[in-house]
Amino acid sequence: MIPLQFTWRELAIPIGAFIGLLALFAVLSAAVGWPHRSEDWPLPVILAAVVAFVPVIGRTLTFLQQSRASVEAPFGLKLNFANAVAPGEGPVSVLSIGMMQQGAVLPESGLSELETAAREAQGHREMIIDV
Repeated sequence: MIPLQFTWRELAIPIGAFIGLLALFAVLSAAVGWPHRSEDWPLPVILAAVVAFVPVIGRTLTFLQQSRASVEAPFGLKLNFANAVAPGEGPVSVLSIGMMQQGAVLPESGLSELETAAREAQGHREMIIDV
């Protein structure tokens, strides 16, 4: 398994986006008056951090899922990937020809053909419709 590593560019871009979003909120504060008080600033800071660091968060969660890790974060957030199955590792089902019953194939989908197929479908337990 490849260890979780980030290059300086992969971290510089989110940090730059975070600083840029904070500057945008500062301009918004001066122009509109929100966030104005110090109690109003935690929400914009959290929003800026989440938006800026989405790629880093995504790669970290993918790494945790692949390593089947279990993490307890602040505020009671628990992530448990112990039973996660990576794509391609799950059971593969193969349908044999006997499992698929051949039925009427409609080469045209005009109104009369669909009405005929609907009448004939009443006698079947299952129907496969390829749209």
